[in-house]
Amino acid sequence: MNIKSTLVWLLLVISLSSQCWALSLEESQKLLFKNEIVIGGYLQMLNVKSSENKYSVRLHLDVDESFGTFEDTSVNVKIIRKRDQVEIRSLNLNKTDFHNERTEVDICNNVIEKTVRYINFETEIIVDASDYSDSDGYYLLWTNCCRQVNIFTIENPGASVLTLKTSFPALYFSSLPFINSTPTIDDIKEFLVCENVAYEDQIFASDPDGDKLRFSLVTPLDELSPNKQVKWINGFDLQNAVPGTPPLSIDEETGRILVKPLGGLYFFAVKVEEFRSGKKIGEVIREFSLNPSACVDKKIYSNDTPVSEVYLCDGESILLATKLIGDWTYQWVRDGQKIVGATGSSFKVDKPGEYWVNAFHPFRCIEPTKLKTVIIKRMEGKFKLVVSGNIDSCMQANEVTLFAPRNNQYTYKWYNGNNLLIDNDDSLIVTEPGKYRAVIEVVGKCNMLSDVIDFSKKTAKPLVLETSGKNVLCPGDSMEIRVIEIKSLNYKWFVDGKQLSGHESSRFVKEAGKYFVQAEEAGCTRTSNEIAIAHSDSPILTFDAINPKCVDDQQPILLEASPIGGKFYGPGVVNTAFFPNLAGVGTHEISYTVERGGNCPNLTLKQLVTVNDIPKPYIPREICVDRNVSTLIEIQNSNNYSFSWNPVDGLDDPASSSPKINIASNREYDITITNETGCAAKSKIVVKICNKIYIPGAFTPNDDGINEFWEIKGIESYPNAEVSIFNRWGTVIFFSKGYKKPFDGTSQMSGIYEYKIKLADNLPVQTGALLLIK
Repeated sequence: MNIKSTLVWLLLVISLSSQCWALSLEESQKLLFKNEIVIGGYLQMLNVKSSENKYSVRLHLDVDESFGTFEDTSVNVKIIRKRDQVEIRSLNLNKTDFHNERTEVDICNNVIEKTVRYINFETEIIVDASDYSDSDGYYLLWTNCCRQVNIFTIENPGASVLTLKTSFPALYFSSLPFINSTPTIDDIKEFLVCENVAYEDQIFASDPDGDKLRFSLVTPLDELSPNKQVKWINGFDLQNAVPGTPPLSIDEETGRILVKPLGGLYFFAVKVEEFRSGKKIGEVIREFSLNPSACVDKKIYSNDTPVSEVYLCDGESILLATKLIGDWTYQWVRDGQKIVGATGSSFKVDKPGEYWVNAFHPFRCIEPTKLKTVIIKRMEGKFKLVVSGNIDSCMQANEVTLFAPRNNQYTYKWYNGNNLLIDNDDSLIVTEPGKYRAVIEVVGKCNMLSDVIDFSKKTAKPLVLETSGKNVLCPGDSMEIRVIEIKSLNYKWFVDGKQLSGHESSRFVKEAGKYFVQAEEAGCTRTSNEIAIAHSDSPILTFDAINPKCVDDQQPILLEASPIGGKFYGPGVVNTAFFPNLAGVGTHEISYTVERGGNCPNLTLKQLVTVNDIPKPYIPREICVDRNVSTLIEIQNSNNYSFSWNPVDGLDDPASSSPKINIASNREYDITITNETGCAAKSKIVVKICNKIYIPGAFTPNDDGINEFWEIKGIESYPNAEVSIFNRWGTVIFFSKGYKKPFDGTSQMSGIYEYKIKLADNLPVQTGALLLIK
């Protein structure tokens, strides 16, 4: 083990010991090896389209194989419920496939190359409502000890646990499946980049469900950290995860990243959130690595543009230059021979030849570095055009093409006679008779002239057809097909190879088929493009009726319509089910729409669904009656309701809203109340036997020892009874809660007093007159 590996191993063992792990030397080395090669990845959960409750769980890993291979053939992934962090399931994912990507940079005379292997692990699971219905959602979790030890942006990377996490919503709502697949995120192909050079790339992501995605940089996760995130060292944070000018940033809409990095090894995390109907339903956190190195720019420039081949006019010169930064010295070379005195970072060239630069640096590169070669050529005065096609026959247009020499330094001008044509490419498609030539310019300094091609024979320029719609006929409609270039010609119309009547430049068609037109002009037959017209199918829609429902009905009603493939809309509609309790009381319009392609309108069928309210009478929880005394029970707000009492014992009419009851002991009744729409509500009422009290009408507090107090017999059974006595002006002269000390009247004059006695909340208030005699 070398010094670096020994130090790293010691740091790793100390870090793991702080987490109370007991590892052998061999186990620590294995962890160290994994630490060196796993450089990123993410978790994904995809619905298997053949089943609503089957999902594929996948782990995508980025592995730097510079030090070896990732040999694990299976990994463990956990499914965690967010609400209470309870592990719902532990999964073993098996290795399914992999692919390699190579990236390289120039370092002096060497090309440094890294190979990143992208490995996939996968398993399929069946989910059910009992485990995946929590509204707070769930997440996938995979951890791997540890991160790369030479990452210097976080504290103790050797003990930081690589943590990949993907959140997803409940997969069932109200026992109905909620189908969702988490986003797919592509790899970044450039792991090695050049320091102090602007690096731009894009995090490509897509969602199988079409959900809207949003990108952001986040602090990478560390499952063993107290706050579940890595801890940045001083000078680094989320806004400076990859330092530079500018530091790493990301566009939240497109996922495009930009950085001009400093040298080092960095890692960063991108969060991809998915939104459906404006609501966030999940997120994926994917980690990436970036390794900026001290590259050597081996390109040669002219006016800040890299060049490899340059054409010079007579007497013209060009300044070639390098863009190496630092203490470099140079030697320019032409055709393998050193150019005497050409030892600067730039050199003016005026002769044809093969040029390059040998660059020397006293510290960075041991051997001279050869920069890329530039070929300098002299412009010739004339050139010949290359003709493709036969210019001596009456042919269909676009069958003759003229080609000039191709070079990205050239600017082209084409002429028919003395008329300048619009085309400025290195080739020209001939459409009319004439004498054609080309002029090539190089940055406007010198010209090359072509020979003249005499194309005097007639050409048959094709006719062009267009339609007034999207080439789809709706039932009963017609569509216009017309020739764009209208001339006084004798047009012949064809459909599916059969000639039609009529010779106009346009026609309305009602039948499907492949249409084209021909016309004779100047002895040549002109033929148009072919346009295919199709009929739009017009299926018959059916939509099963829904009977009136009650608002407390939480059982979903499955919506059935044909043809399949349409969508249901309306209050209380969730996917293919109608929920009366979500729709609420009232009459609601529910529709079924089938989209049609082309310019035909969508088909929609509607129906009205009535959701009725449930009865809402006032039923007390309990009432008191006298034992074996027939008592009337009155239910308030009971109009137009039907009642059913259970049991029927002690009731004179168990179907009445106000039955009479006669019982000898306490009894509990279940009451079912049904309104005129058939919606029912259930309630309970407890009928209790209550103790009677005796209230005397008079008493004589005259110190004769007889009837000295107003004694209410039986009131001791009601410890919370409230007793109030009023004088003739309504003033309370006595009040007690409970009646342990009876009213003695000693401070009052003889006379008649009013009283109120409230025995309990479920008993009526008793009132009366009391005569006090002294």
